[in-house]
Amino acid sequence: MKKFLSIILIILSAQLIGQNVNLSNGLIFDGEPYIAINPNNSNQIVVAWMGYEIGNRIQINTKSSNKGGLSWNTAVNIPHIVAGYTSADVSLAYDLNGTVYLSFIDFTGQNANPVEGAVYITNIY
Repeated sequence: MKKFLSIILIILSAQLIGQNVNLSNGLIFDGEPYIAINPNNSNQIVVAWMGYEIGNRIQINTKSSNKGGLSWNTAVNIPHIVAGYTSADVSLAYDLNGTVYLSFIDFTGQNANPVEGAVYITNIY
């Protein structure tokens, strides 16, 4: 009986402890992650990060969950404003109506002379 109760306690405690989940599945580089949780519904979570896409430089990627992070939707790639640009410095925020806003920099890259680009904001969900 003690062994059975111990097994049940181990199983239940595993459900209460957060698990590491690889959301990006990147092969080369994924960095500067940002997470936002809907203040009106904690089951709605959005993450965004910078990811290297072959032939596409650094691109912003997002994933969302409507199940409190227990499962995640397929990643969405945010297109560059200008072909050949690279992206950086992603951030997210929910408004009081549950709309998610994404901000990021899309620019020519630090090695360009002159560096051109801008800070952009868009609603994504």
